[in-house]
Amino acid sequence: IDHMLGDDEIATSGNQCFERSLDFHLELARIVGNPFLLKAVQDAMTRLERVRWFEVWTEEGRVRAFREHKEILRLIR
Repeated sequence: IDHMLGDDEIATSGNQCFERSLDFHLELARIVGNPFLLKAVQDAMTRLERVRWFEVWTEEGRVRAFREHKEILRLIR
């Protein structure tokens, strides 16, 4: 999953960050192996699409999202 976030590279565009974030959350749900959870995460990401886009629109938002995703991985490990 580390490579999905770009290791130590923060996404340079909102679109890139948006896609990485989606892939990150879906992959975490896939790893669990529960199809109901995966479907729930897919549905939630779809419903929250507009909010998620605004979150990564600015560089500050992308930095925050990157750090939060890295922290999630650290806690999982």
